[in-house]
Parts: sequence; structure tokens; C-alpha cells
Amino acid sequence: MAARCILIALAMSALFPVATTAQGHPTPPPEIVKELRHHRGDRLRITTDSVRYEARVGEIDDVGLAGLTSARKSAPAPERIAWSSIARIDVMKSHALRGRITFGLLGLCAGFIPLANGNDNTSQPGYYMLGGAMLGSYLGGKLGERNMREVALYVAPLPPPSAVPVATLPESARTETLKVTQPSPSPLVASPRPSASASSPITSSAAIDRACRRISSQDLLRIEGAFGTFHGYASSIGPEGLSGLRAESHYASVPSPGSVPWDRIERLHIRSGNAGKGALRGALSVGVGIGLLSIPLGAVVSDNSDTSMWEVVFACAGVGAGIGGLIGAGIGASTSSWQRVDLGR
Repeated sequence: MAARCILIALAMSALFPVATTAQGHPTPPPEIVKELRHHRGDRLRITTDSVRYEARVGEIDDVGLAGLTSARKSAPAPERIAWSSIARIDVMKSHALRGRITFGLLGLCAGFIPLANGNDNTSQPGYYMLGGAMLGSYLGGKLGERNMREVALYVAPLPPPSAVPVATLPESARTETLKVTQPSPSPLVASPRPSASASSPITSSAAIDRACRRISSQDLLRIEGAFGTFHGYASSIGPEGLSGLRAESHYASVPSPGSVPWDRIERLHIRSGNAGKGALRGALSVGVGIGLLSIPLGAVVSDNSDTSMWEVVFACAGVGAGIGGLIGAGIGASTSSWQRVDLGR
């Protein structure tokens, strides 16, 4: 028994240097550190092996990140984080500028209010346009700030695989070493593909190709399966599945499963903007509304000219649909919702 314990201790001591070396991430090259310095003061999402921080960084050097100021509703960040602990850095971007421009342009439409009341010869249209643009820009910026996305800046390379020097150990020590180092199965770790006899969802290759083209590493995903519901981002999307999954702290989520094959995904949703839906709804609602309101105008015009009533109605409805589409697209672009990704099931 004592000899067996000694052999296990020798095996573990031989593995220890390798495990220690694999734990840390390498320091990025100087040119990458130089590029990252341009993002000092930006809101960064820093992913380590155990936790993720959202903070603004005061200094980026060859040692790591220093002078961190945690963002609101984020985990308190330490004063310094070494490169050996950093797995990924993303910069947080908002749609504030796009919201200001979109709603500012829409606010200019307020100039039509005095024109509709017959005040076209006064300075009211200019004041209404100015006030509408300022109010729209303010509201659009506030809405855009709530819609955040992340853009990858730095991803630490994986450590090179190291061979475990167990070949020189006795046979009994090799057996015990393999038993000790054998990873325990986890329900969240991607398992091998089941056999044909096992019951699993059938996924068509054409649907997977469409899903791979639709999803990017910057999209927020909601993945549902036997492991639970995961909210986060995927670093790699391919025919084999989603890998490099990292959780989004703003949503209730199971821990990252690392990678998930397509046949383990029951439902997949992507968080995206509603510009298309907003444009369609705005065009239909405003176009139909203006078309109905223009029926009396069309009747008057048809009595005094050769133009038919329906030509006036359709022309007014077309103009209303265009204006409604612009307004709906602007509002929809500043909001987002979950949209299901078809997996061919």
C-alpha cells in the first residue's frame, strides 16, 4: 500500500509542472499591447478563467491591465490583472450615435405640424424642426445606450499541448496516473455524437449552413438544450457546432458548456434589431391610415379635375407608407428582440 501511494505521488509530481505551465495564458506581443493601449478609457469586458469584469482600464502594459474602474452592476474588478489570467478582451459598443442620428432625422418631421395647420408662411416650421430634431436626438441617444454589443479586441492563444511524461513510470504508476487524471464527466461538456440508435434531434445540413451564415461571434445567443438555457456569445461557429461559449452576465444562464454540437441544441435564438419589422409595421399602419384619411381629399380633387379619387388615395397612401417605414425602421433599429434561428427540425 505504501509503495502504491509513493508511485501515485511520483506520478502527480511529474504532472505538476505541466499543469502549472498550462494554467497561465501567454503575454501578447508588444505590437498587440500597443494596439490595445488605444482603448484605454473605453468600457472593456475582460474575461478570465474564472470570472468576467466590465471596467474601464487606466493603463495597459507588458504586465497586464492596471487602474481598473468597474462598471455599474458589474463584479468589482481588482486593481491589476496579469496577462496570465486574461483569456479574452472585448470592447463594449452602444448604438447611441446611430440612435441620435436616426431619431434626430425623424424629429425633423415635426416641421410638418405647422404646415398642416396652414402656418407655412411663418417661422413655426423651422422652430418645430429644430425642436423635434433636438428632442429626437436626445431620446435616440438614451435608447441607443441601452443596446450594447461587444467587439473582440484580444483572444489569448491556447497553450500548446504538452505530453505527460508517464512513459518512464512503472506500469502500475501509469495506471494510477490515468485514473487520477481522467476528467470526470459533466452534463455541460459537449459529449460525442450519439449513435444512430439513440434518440436525438435531426438537423439538416442545409439549415446548419444557413445558421452558420446568420450567426456571428458578436451576436448574443440564447441556447436551449438538455443542459439548460445558456445566454452568451460564441467565439467560433462551424458545421460541428458552437464553441468558445462565454456567458452574458446580464441574463440568467447556466455556466458555459465550452462547446455544444448542433444535435444537442433544441432551440436557438439570436438577439437582433427590429429595423425590418418596424419598417414593415410603420409602412402598413401609416400608409393605411393616411390612405383612409385621404378619401375625402380624393373625392374633392376628382370633382374638380380629371384625376380619379383612387389615384389620390393611392398616392397619399404611398407617401404615408414611405414616411411610416422610415419612422418604424428608426424605432425598430433602437430596440432588439429574440429571433429564432431555424435548425431544420
